[in-house]
Amino acid sequence: MPLTPEDVRNKRFTPVRLREGYDMGEVDQFLDEVEAELERLTVENDELRAKVAAASSGEPTGLIPVQHTAPQPAVQAQPEPEPEPEPEPEPEPEPDLAIPAELLGPAGAWNVVALERLVAERGSEFPERLEEWRAYLFYLREHASLEGALPPSFDALVDDTFHELLA
Repeated sequence: MPLTPEDVRNKRFTPVRLREGYDMGEVDQFLDEVEAELERLTVENDELRAKVAAASSGEPTGLIPVQHTAPQPAVQAQPEPEPEPEPEPEPEPEPDLAIPAELLGPAGAWNVVALERLVAERGSEFPERLEEWRAYLFYLREHASLEGALPPSFDALVDDTFHELLA
């Protein structure tokens, strides 16, 4: 179970009778939980830093596969007569997946300030992702301009990380 700052803040130990202090076994058990959670967060933090560093240097992050397609040679073949197509049913309108303009900075770059606002407004819809998004935003801010614009090398990272909020 993840340990939250509230858990640490609200933790109460049982006073020991006949002497001052707390039950040492109870305190040791709680400290073991704190230690395990801090270790997990440290590892996660290191992984996030590595992803941000890779994205800022333009290296592939492994988050979104790069697709390379070779140009197809032009082949001139005799066209076969096509059968008359059957009338197609009208397609359902696709949902508007346009990215709101306030999320984009100059030249279409992502804006970390707008992403922070989006996480604050809609993050409660995805409580399991909220802590991760806040960590990414913390490290992305280091690479943003004063206005909040991120370099284009972060586009894939932002798309992959915040896709639930951007949909």
